Amino acid sequence: MVALIGELEFSVDAAGVAARLHSLAECGEPVLLAETGGEVVGLLDWHVMTTIHRPHPVGRLVALVVAKGHRGRGIGKALVAEAERRMRARGCEKMEVTSNMQLIRAHEFYEGLGLERSSFRFAKNL
Repeated sequence: MVALIGELEFSVDAAGVAARLHSLAECGEPVLLAETGGEVVGLLDWHVMTTIHRPHPVGRLVALVVAKGHRGRGIGKALVAEAERRMRARGCEKMEVTSNMQLIRAHEFYEGLGLERSSFRFAKNL
């Protein structure tokens, strides 16, 4: 999983990932994994948010990555479908994702799944 997260250009260590996996599972939002031949080749981190301005929760795809050698085989699509199923089960009315502006192929992937560009995201490191 550390190597996969590295493909997203985030630097993490195994101990930190393990601690966060435990925390996410306790919240009822376990990271979804895809395996091929015992090797983890994809992961999807998801979250359900209650907001003041919507009557139902919003589901968010937080991180999605499929190993370079395994892309284009439907793994990402299957992970998103499972996340969407879980979000619906938790009462979400909407699913959203943010994506780095430079990741054009990722944008095409999300649009192919029926997601629409709907807003800008602003961020500040704290």
